[in-house]
Amino acid sequence: MPTRTPNILLILQDQLRYDVVHDEGCSTPGADRLRAEGMAFSRAYTPTAICSAARASLYTGVYAHRHGVLNNVTGPEAVRTNPSHDLPTAAEMLKGAGYHTGHVGKWHVALDDAPAARGFIDDRAGDAMVTDDDRFEDYRNRWGAPGPTTVTTRYPEPGLRASKYARFRFPMYATDTVAQDATLANAVHEEADVLLQSYATTSEPFFLVASFIDPHWPNVLPDPWASMYDPADIAPWPNFNDSFEGKPRTNAAGLEHFGVGHLTWDDWAPFVAHYLGAVSYTDHFVAKLLTRLDSLGLTDSTVVMASADHGDMAGSHRQFNKGPLMYEEVYRIPLMVRWPGVVAPGSTSNGLASLIDLTPTLADIAGAPVPDGLHGRNLTPVLRGEVDAVREALMCEYHGDEFGLYSQRMIRRDQYKLVYNPNDLRELYDLDNDPHELRNLAYEPDCAELRQDLEGHLVELMEESADPLFRFGSSILG
Repeated sequence: MPTRTPNILLILQDQLRYDVVHDEGCSTPGADRLRAEGMAFSRAYTPTAICSAARASLYTGVYAHRHGVLNNVTGPEAVRTNPSHDLPTAAEMLKGAGYHTGHVGKWHVALDDAPAARGFIDDRAGDAMVTDDDRFEDYRNRWGAPGPTTVTTRYPEPGLRASKYARFRFPMYATDTVAQDATLANAVHEEADVLLQSYATTSEPFFLVASFIDPHWPNVLPDPWASMYDPADIAPWPNFNDSFEGKPRTNAAGLEHFGVGHLTWDDWAPFVAHYLGAVSYTDHFVAKLLTRLDSLGLTDSTVVMASADHGDMAGSHRQFNKGPLMYEEVYRIPLMVRWPGVVAPGSTSNGLASLIDLTPTLADIAGAPVPDGLHGRNLTPVLRGEVDAVREALMCEYHGDEFGLYSQRMIRRDQYKLVYNPNDLRELYDLDNDPHELRNLAYEPDCAELRQDLEGHLVELMEESADPLFRFGSSILG
């Protein structure tokens, strides 16, 4: 067992689906190596599927209803633009424990607080290099991608009165390519590589976050990744033709909100091909960072964690992006941990884990005090092979996005997922027998007792986390 405090490298990606990372049809040599040399969590979840809220939960170890960032911090619809300052971040905890801390890439945790204001000593290639608005044009203006070849979502033509307002179209992917060294992913890798080389010359342990914006749309890629996957070879997602029968109205509304209701699989297949290309492209930088640790002699003394803020619908259930839909494609995330000498190589944990678990886990690995009141659980007993799981069930929540506030709560337990939509139908899925979530069992008589039990368990989890929805939810659930 290692005796010195280990270095920690956290690799974070944006909108990375669990199923794609674990699919042999998608090339991910970096993730493959981490799985072979560490532990992969098969049931890890984001606490909420929107960037700022999820990232704030990652760094504070609490749900969004506690840190206050309920939706993205950059838009005019933001409820709160910075997480509560009475909550220390993981970086602040590790910095206090003697770690040199660094952050590279997408932050998106706060509008006013940069990483340097929340515990990171080094802050490179952050949110200033890319914003949420006009992201595709930022790519194009910065690196000169040739020609207007972006493919976008599309809304109906406006009526006479509405014609004075421009219809916003979401950029999905580009049919042209950019140079190998002219991408945000490459910039994040280069800055992280520089910091790793610098940290290798010091005696203090380091905590470095390499946060890639990819594979978040729009997927603007260099070759060979732009053409790595042939759309003609990609079969429709098994739930692509979901009829939404017996499901909340938000399913149909999502098609309307994003302007994708008209898209057929022939329209989606090129987007999925570019998404897979972006996954493989970003993963090759993960592999390069692992190789850099090798060359610097840091492999055996460095814990590597790799995860994502949330997933991406990418055409599953015909949906774009994410939103008030608590499907596995968005909420289930990859989580891999390599800890030489501690984690058994090639091991898998089937225990439930959450992104909010990373802060107490990081603190424990670093020997830093873990604050009271965190919602996350320390995963080190699982990593050490001492226990199979640290929780029987977990809760996820959602508060809204660009289209307005919309409350949701979810409980994941055993093979089941129950979703509480206060203003719409409940959802209940048996993920063993219906992994693609096509059949809502919430209103089937044979499932009444199961639903009641899951609802009662969800209320308990809401109470434990001081969820403000508990008061009203406890009056009707269970």
